[in-house]
Amino acid sequence: MAEELKPWDPTKTKNLHVRCLDEKCNKFKVEISLSQSANDNDFKSFDKERFISYANHLKDDLSHFQKQEDIDTPEYHGARVYELGEPVTVGKVENMAINDLVDFFGVFQTELRNCASSRMTMKFKEPDYNRLVAIVDKLIIPHIEDYMAKYLPLDLPETSPGRAAVGDGAKGLEPS
Repeated sequence: MAEELKPWDPTKTKNLHVRCLDEKCNKFKVEISLSQSANDNDFKSFDKERFISYANHLKDDLSHFQKQEDIDTPEYHGARVYELGEPVTVGKVENMAINDLVDFFGVFQTELRNCASSRMTMKFKEPDYNRLVAIVDKLIIPHIEDYMAKYLPLDLPETSPGRAAVGDGAKGLEPS
């Protein structure tokens, strides 16, 4: 009798490149939510540069991984499973456009974790690769370059500030 098929678990992957990009998504979501632009309804130029670099970093990694030669790794593929855990969640911040941007990185991460390529050892199937690049090119980058740059700062005198301020970043060697 054939083994019963088990549903895919998006908290695990066999693909080294999925694991690498997933870790970066977690970091980028935290960095974005702790940015200076998160504290008010404005968009700082240095945050724009940083956020664009995060998006381009994902695309560059995808391209780099895709260009690599296929490697025959029969022992590695069958035995290796990476635990991704749950995706990092960050609380909502004052700047609604920042909340949207974090969600868009989450869309990338969700598609990444659930793609068919997650069962491969490395690289991406062409439809998965194209989908992930499209999320960056058609969702993340336009939100930063077009929407946020055009519509921020917003004048919201009746509802701002509506949330507590974002705290400091890492506290050095001894966190409080």
